[in-house]
Amino acid sequence: EFDVRRWLGLPLLASVPTLKQIKRRPFRDVIPEFEQGRQTMEAFRTLRTQVEFKAIDRPMNTILVTSTRPSEGKTAVMTNLAVTFAQKGENVLLVDCDLRRPALHRHMELDRSPGLSNTLMGEISWKTAVQETEVPNLWVLTAGDITVNPSELLSSSQMRGLVDELSASYDRVLFDMSSVLAVTDSAIMGSMVDGVLLVVKAYKTPRHYIQQAIEIMHNVGSNMLGVVFNQVRRYGTAYYYYYYYHSEPEVRSLKK
Repeated sequence: EFDVRRWLGLPLLASVPTLKQIKRRPFRDVIPEFEQGRQTMEAFRTLRTQVEFKAIDRPMNTILVTSTRPSEGKTAVMTNLAVTFAQKGENVLLVDCDLRRPALHRHMELDRSPGLSNTLMGEISWKTAVQETEVPNLWVLTAGDITVNPSELLSSSQMRGLVDELSASYDRVLFDMSSVLAVTDSAIMGSMVDGVLLVVKAYKTPRHYIQQAIEIMHNVGSNMLGVVFNQVRRYGTAYYYYYYYHSEPEVRSLKK
């Protein structure tokens, strides 16, 4: 982990290489091992193992996956992590709680509606809204129709009740959330789930942004499991640490 825990206060759970984009195939970011390479798939298996290890001390059925800022690859990381759990025979549900910029339905090539927002507004049962995927043991609850009050829906008693219901119905439930520094949605749901994963785009995310996101989630009582470095180059984590540690003054000049 080098000094990741020292300068972020959280363990490094996995370093994920850049995902190849395979055109004209379903699940563009969910790619078989023979196409993606052993290193990439092993990174997701490592992440799965780390999450399972966290379950020794407390249940880890519901996991929120977020990032500091948009476009850090949290949805792709979450989806591939879910596939590794499904491959072990677990019944896994993905829930798109990013009601402002939903992406899960595009990643999985599913209908956006009906989905979570329709369920929370009482228009449809979540059991009816859940969609099957081509991956055995993997289901998806997409974001649903556009709503003008996503924060209010996510903070509602209906959402808390839904989290409990889903936890009792599936072995593992992963929630795709809006970025921490963009809106308050991740902070709202941070205390509803068993654990939170923070996805960080390698070489792009300033360290002080990451620290700020972690502080926000800690302040609302979130159980922060650790950090996932995403889109790491072939030099690996050691190179990333060197870049990050020695380039921080220059990185701070990056704009949001």
